[in-house]
Amino acid sequence: MTAKITQIEVEKMVRHWLATPVNSYLGSDYGFDKHALLFTPLTMNAADEVIAKLRRDVPVLEMFPSDSINLYSVPLSPDKLHFILGIGDMALDIM
Repeated sequence: MTAKITQIEVEKMVRHWLATPVNSYLGSDYGFDKHALLFTPLTMNAADEVIAKLRRDVPVLEMFPSDSINLYSVPLSPDKLHFILGIGDMALDIM
């Protein structure tokens, strides 16, 4: 019998990764570095780097096609952005 990973379990894994600061596990760079996303110019490849790190840290995401994981930003005011991580048909608020 093979176990199936559900969408809810994938969401829990990704939410754990988002809630874990980078380098908080001894000897591992596991975790989300929100400062790297916030303090880099928007023209840089910061979103691609965040997605690549997410795929490295949460290996179950390798089963998703590369174009099904996206990071979006929505301007809220002249100096504030809201970030959304899209995985398949899931949308997770980052900050």
